[in-house]
Amino acid sequence: MIKSIFTFFFLFVLLAPPFTAYARERTPSPEDGSAVETAAVPLLPAANAAAENGAAKPGKDTDGIFDTFARRLISIWNSGEYDLYLPVYSWHNRLAYDKSKIQKYNELPWGGGFGRSFRDEDGDDHFLFLMGFQDSYDRFEPYGGYGFMKRWHMDEEKTFSLGLGYSLGITARDQYDYIPIILPLPIAGVQYKNIALECAYIPGGHNNGNVLFTWLRWHFD
Repeated sequence: MIKSIFTFFFLFVLLAPPFTAYARERTPSPEDGSAVETAAVPLLPAANAAAENGAAKPGKDTDGIFDTFARRLISIWNSGEYDLYLPVYSWHNRLAYDKSKIQKYNELPWGGGFGRSFRDEDGDDHFLFLMGFQDSYDRFEPYGGYGFMKRWHMDEEKTFSLGLGYSLGITARDQYDYIPIILPLPIAGVQYKNIALECAYIPGGHNNGNVLFTWLRWHFD
């Protein structure tokens, strides 16, 4: 039951953000004083430009970090395409673990996920994502949020690229009673056309953390 609740929570918060939501203004009618619906208005001021000009235009000067971030999310949601995620491996750094401990951990994170991504004018990726998989103890773990990947194209056709960036996400683990945990992580990847092999490194100490989490991402044009 708790797994279903957290899955719904991540789906609602991360993949149906309020940045594209609209509220109906209600104004008194001059005839009978009743409320009537008028034009839709974006819930966030940062969405005004997107409402007037279509999809938000990344790179435009803004009033602050929040406005920039909000425009990026609007661009992902309005102009982005869907992605499919497939977790493939959770490698525990052998230099940080006792050999006897490694054998007890699961390194095959069976699961899946989906999201939306948007490539900006510089060729860099911005994406919203949500994955669910088996953690090191064979327990369900969700992880989702926003990610940025700076890309370096290795050929003129721009079909092959290397990437480096970060994710700003939230996770929840069985060992902590599924209390939401903010988890920013460094990420890297290599992409060929629409398929990418990407990974995030989870830092930690002796016999905890220090995991290289790897997944495949398929981008649908």
